Amino acid sequence: MTDNKAAVVAAQAVVVTKQSEASAALAAKNTACSAGVDFSVGLETLEANSCYDYTSQTGYTQAKASCVAATSALATADAAVVTAQTVVTDAQATAADAVAEAARLESGCLCNAHKRQTAAWASATTDHASHAADWKQAHEILCALDSASTTCNFDACPTVAKPRVAAGVETADQNHCTEAPTATPTATPTGTPTANMCGCSGESNGIKCSMTDAERSCDQDAVCDGEDEVEFGDWAKLCTPKANLDMCMCTGSLNEYECTQTGKGHCGNTQRCVKQQDNKDVEVKYGDWSKICFEETVADKEEKLRDCNAISAGSRSDHRQVNKVLFWHFGTVQPVFKYKVAGGEWIDFSSPSVESFPNWWRSSPWGGGFPDYDLAAFVNDIKVKTYSGGVMVNNGDGSATKPWANANEGRFGCPKNAEEADKLCAN
Repeated sequence: MTDNKAAVVAAQAVVVTKQSEASAALAAKNTACSAGVDFSVGLETLEANSCYDYTSQTGYTQAKASCVAATSALATADAAVVTAQTVVTDAQATAADAVAEAARLESGCLCNAHKRQTAAWASATTDHASHAADWKQAHEILCALDSASTTCNFDACPTVAKPRVAAGVETADQNHCTEAPTATPTATPTGTPTANMCGCSGESNGIKCSMTDAERSCDQDAVCDGEDEVEFGDWAKLCTPKANLDMCMCTGSLNEYECTQTGKGHCGNTQRCVKQQDNKDVEVKYGDWSKICFEETVADKEEKLRDCNAISAGSRSDHRQVNKVLFWHFGTVQPVFKYKVAGGEWIDFSSPSVESFPNWWRSSPWGGGFPDYDLAAFVNDIKVKTYSGGVMVNNGDGSATKPWANANEGRFGCPKNAEEADKLCAN
């Protein structure tokens, strides 16, 4: 609240400064544009030409330039005033929103405290009348048994003193707990008054009530996780402090999240963890994964695998591929695999790429070795991926293989499905 007020004061001070600058610019413009112009022209020239062109005279051009510059400076100063006034308006709106929110929270707090205090007091005083009667009867019996006394005097039955409450709580029933009347009266009265029941809206700490259009919320450090509906104002049964829960948030690394109590974990293999939604970091209770874990699109996966050296060894079942390797690319558009020697031109592979699995494309077998060649994948004539020799194992015969193992065929196996193709990028 204090920060918002300070922002308004600061913005208003800027407006005063800009208005002062604009006034100075206006005065400068009026002075420049009304200044006298001295001509240095001979009489013969003037008499020879009754329509003498004065626009080329130095005195005129200098005065004109000064007027134009001052006019431009005034326009800039006036625009700065408008901008500063807009900042003031925005700051005032923000401050007003903060005041309204503070009033809403205070109203709910006062109403809640009033209801709790009223219920506690009713519980403490319900049986006082019967207790007072028993107290009187007991003392009268004691008096009857006391033969030495002719009178029967005793103190009144003790009572519970009502505790003092904070300002505003005592009158909250009228000022804060009464719902605003409806615009149009109900046509037919209901047999039994309907209570304003409230429950969690399902949006973080949001609360939605049956008879109140405006949505409320728990405190920013709490989560609305109550399963049952409660009467309006009984927020403690709906709101649980975050400090008591295992709260989880995406780390920003693919499908990884981290929780306050259980540490790091991951969404599903085909999902990614979305950290920000509506420009806000999203924090959820442990297990409420549907709010941060979303299925990954092809475009997302293509971006993630853009720098992956996806290379597999040739298949032993095909003798033509032994001691050869296959290069892989993930994407929706068919790539063209190319190679070149140092300083040379890019040359297409002998055969087009093949889509072995959905969106997974592989090159024709390559047996030209690695040290002397650059290899890359092109999409629409744009180089999108290069294949580094740093992940290759030299076989000693001019060929190379990647150390990726297939469970059925050992080191010399091709992927048999998209999941195995994904494993090419796992190492």
